[in-house]
Amino acid sequence: MEPTDETLVQRCLNGDTEAFDALVRRYQRPIYNLAYRLTSDPEEANDLAQEIFLRVYERLHTFQPEAAFRPWLYRVATNWCLNALKRRRPPTVSLETGGGIEGEERPLELPDLVEDPARLAERRELQERVQQAILTLPPKYRIVMLLRYAQGLSYEEIATALEMPLGTVKIHLHRAKAHLKERLRDLYEAYFG
Repeated sequence: MEPTDETLVQRCLNGDTEAFDALVRRYQRPIYNLAYRLTSDPEEANDLAQEIFLRVYERLHTFQPEAAFRPWLYRVATNWCLNALKRRRPPTVSLETGGGIEGEERPLELPDLVEDPARLAERRELQERVQQAILTLPPKYRIVMLLRYAQGLSYEEIATALEMPLGTVKIHLHRAKAHLKERLRDLYEAYFG
């Protein structure tokens, strides 16, 4: 049985560096994916993920043992990413990779119903349009959307991670969905008409 996050944190605080390595292995891909979905730049996402884990290691002593580690980690990650977004140019989507990284998890993937090449091309185009629409969201809405749907956090975990009231999380998510629905109206009507 694998140790809980909180057990690994406690072991790390007691000087066990392998415990921190285990936490990094456990969360490396989700944190990278979060950074990538916010920046749409693989190199920047990789740099941000490394910086986030360095920051987590430095701030681990501030973690409250009675709290859950996962929302705390996402709070550190989202704050770091949002600060990075403030310092950079507007995000872009790579047309060469279809909005994602080859071999990496891609945002809002649709189920593969048919292996028909035309259907696969249509799905890739749809994914790219959705990714581009997500990148047009204001960062405060984008982060809530990504934490909920790409990272699978509950509303309560998002509220904890972002240090905002639960109602604000729900409002941001509602507004993000409304923005995406408007931005992708033609797709919405074509699929759900």
